[in-house]
Amino acid sequence: MKKILLASGCSYTDGKYKSCDPNVEPDWPMWPELMANELGLQCVNKGRSGAGADYILDTILEGLATYGNRVDTVAILWSTSDRLPFFNFTLNPIVECNTDCLAGGFDPFPWMDDIGVGRVSQKYFNNTHFMRTDTYRTMIQNPIKKMFAIMEICENRNIKFVMFGGLVYFDYFAINQMVQNKQLPVKCAIPPSEVVNILTNNPIFTEVSRRKKHFIGWPIMKEIGGYSFDDIRHDKEEYYISALDRHPNKLGQKMIANEFTKRYREIYK
Repeated sequence: MKKILLASGCSYTDGKYKSCDPNVEPDWPMWPELMANELGLQCVNKGRSGAGADYILDTILEGLATYGNRVDTVAILWSTSDRLPFFNFTLNPIVECNTDCLAGGFDPFPWMDDIGVGRVSQKYFNNTHFMRTDTYRTMIQNPIKKMFAIMEICENRNIKFVMFGGLVYFDYFAINQMVQNKQLPVKCAIPPSEVVNILTNNPIFTEVSRRKKHFIGWPIMKEIGGYSFDDIRHDKEEYYISALDRHPNKLGQKMIANEFTKRYREIYK
């Protein structure tokens, strides 16, 4: 049997992704399949739309437990850091609060309202018990804890691994814009310098940095010299599905796969 490429991520990775543009039906392979084909591996893609760091860690653990020594490589396209577990769903607080200010009232995530959690995010940020620093600290530090855990596991099991940030790591710009638009309370504003401080001034960040060759674009935020996939394709319309759907299209998926494959070959010559 072939060795396995075990991949996880959010909608940029999801092999069953459904476009929010009603005129588009994605029919192209996603980056894990392209990467696996290039490396001669069997693809096991655990990506799911809306997923956050907790889901990614859980699915990688499940994959390792299921396939054992067949797993040759773990590849992860990390999501944005504000996605937090809520029962068996994932809340996207910043995105959901931002929905009301999108052009024409277009809601790219109607399923959140369909399952009854859509407005929870807005209520949360407006709640009098909202503690800005503690809440943002949890959001900002949560993914790097998961990154460190997966790196440690892969090293201990002699599994190859490559990671990349798909979306902007922490969208402080959207938060501050919503504060300016009076959609969120003033207490929710956060300067980029504070985001950087929370991210970098802890030992887990240092541990991940020691393995930076395994992480494309590390240290992930452009404010400190890093980048995500969204940063490098910014304003390049040929990599987007459409004006309504800003997910990567066929060319965007190839671009992601090329970044992963290139780094993989640089590390594992």
